Amino acid sequence: MSKTCKKIKRKNKKKICCVGIGCPEWKHCIHVLGDGAKYRPKRKSTLKRMKKCLTRYAKTYKKCMKRERKKSQRRKKSRKRKKYRKRRTRKKYGGNKIIAPPANKTILEQILVTSGIPQDKIAQWPKTLDKLLKEMRNKETILIENNGKIKRLVKAVDIKVYNDETEGYSLYEVGHYNQNSNGKPGEETKSRNNEGVLEKMMGEESPTTAMKRGIKEELGDKYSKNIRYLKGHPTFDIDIADVKKSDSNSYPGLPAVYNWYRDEVFIPELTENTFYNNPKTFFIKELKDDGAFKRWIKWEWRRT
Repeated sequence: MSKTCKKIKRKNKKKICCVGIGCPEWKHCIHVLGDGAKYRPKRKSTLKRMKKCLTRYAKTYKKCMKRERKKSQRRKKSRKRKKYRKRRTRKKYGGNKIIAPPANKTILEQILVTSGIPQDKIAQWPKTLDKLLKEMRNKETILIENNGKIKRLVKAVDIKVYNDETEGYSLYEVGHYNQNSNGKPGEETKSRNNEGVLEKMMGEESPTTAMKRGIKEELGDKYSKNIRYLKGHPTFDIDIADVKKSDSNSYPGLPAVYNWYRDEVFIPELTENTFYNNPKTFFIKELKDDGAFKRWIKWEWRRT
């Protein structure tokens, strides 16, 4: 018989315990090698438990093995929990940190300058630091710090308002005006060219609630009640955000992430009261929360 054949024969030889199944020794060959398909070899962890419990036929052997197995399971769970805690901690310290609204604009300016926004650039912003601080307190803006850099997070609704289902005309915000001595629109204070109603969401406000609030504030309470929804092309879903990253329009140099919630509507009463003007322009008086005058807004229907 060749050496190769002998090796194969030796390899295929059934592993049988030299003493038998009743062997009392914990580290016997049946535990280490197994006995074919019937008795599988023990794992190292099982052998350790068996060693602690002395012999297979000790009176407390089964209880001992059970107790040792439970201890082993508890240790495994504990190790998993520690790993999970470490992962969470690393993520927490390496991730985004929300900046709470500071006590005043001086502290806010220091935070922004430390993050790399020059002081002279802040001084040239179209909106002041007071406005940014107010937005943070109203939860219209969230400032996030990541690795020493600051981002501005904004959630807003973008609602296009049409004259009817045909979408022949769309409503545009043309400008803001002060009030003259007669209580009528006076001089223009700000030129605008926004299609539809744009409104920042506050805190955990839903897009639908923000849309109705925006229409109520900028077009009037009576127009915020009977709103008919149109679906655009592609179909809009007001609950799904369209995320855009850019520089802040009102605060240049401050990176921003905008979550836009879009939809298309028409308001039958608004069309009836304003669409048939010639030219197709009208003014709406916007009030502050306390009922005081805020501004006149000029609107215009434009052909799509």
